[in-house]
Amino acid sequence: MRLGFAMRALNGVLRFLERRPWCIAGVYLFMELLKYLALAILFTNHCPSTLRFVPELSDEFAAWVSDIYDFSLKAAAVVGAVMLVAPVIPMVFRRYRTVVVMLVLGIAVMETGMRSLDLIPWSCRSVLAEQMRVVRLNVERKKEAQRQGKTECLRVPVHKFEVRQWYFHNERYQIYHPYNSLDKNYYYLSDRKWRPDRYAKDMWESRVILDDVVHWGECGQQLHLETKDGRRYVLDYATGDLKQQEGNQ
Repeated sequence: MRLGFAMRALNGVLRFLERRPWCIAGVYLFMELLKYLALAILFTNHCPSTLRFVPELSDEFAAWVSDIYDFSLKAAAVVGAVMLVAPVIPMVFRRYRTVVVMLVLGIAVMETGMRSLDLIPWSCRSVLAEQMRVVRLNVERKKEAQRQGKTECLRVPVHKFEVRQWYFHNERYQIYHPYNSLDKNYYYLSDRKWRPDRYAKDMWESRVILDDVVHWGECGQQLHLETKDGRRYVLDYATGDLKQQEGNQ
């Protein structure tokens, strides 16, 4: 009796897979899209107010989006395993066409999911993971305060992305903050087309031409800069010369 029930169940699964061999791959793809949608929402919440086109998310809503992200990760792993194992059923019944279709679709969507993850920089993924940790911590603190009858609790703010690079004169010159520097107030000025690369065609070598920059501003075809010691410089775009202004102390 149990064997007959198992055979009927297998036949039912086989008929379903023959009619809809794309179904499992579609569910996997949906989980991948759900994951990236959650990341996109959290990304907008990480942008400064000048770049964010939606209101800042509450900690509760951001934590809910984070839970959706975690669910989509786990669900995609489970569905991916099922997607690789499921072709065994039509293979046992010699439905080779269904097996081929399921394998091709499964491999295609899994490869797409893995490739798309490489499009998100590691630095971006790390800050989004930190946001998930912070908002969940804030929600737990709020719940604990409510259990204790408190109306206020300590909230950790969600840090926003910061601009660390500025480009001038058709992106030849760059002012940037080095990521390995602990000081946030000083920047470097580099010439990104200092000289042609000696080993690669149509490539350029860059060079830092001024460090410890604290203020800067464009005026016509010149870039005016000031360093932390109070010295002022002018970069002329036409000649590429960087000159110190007279009268600096």
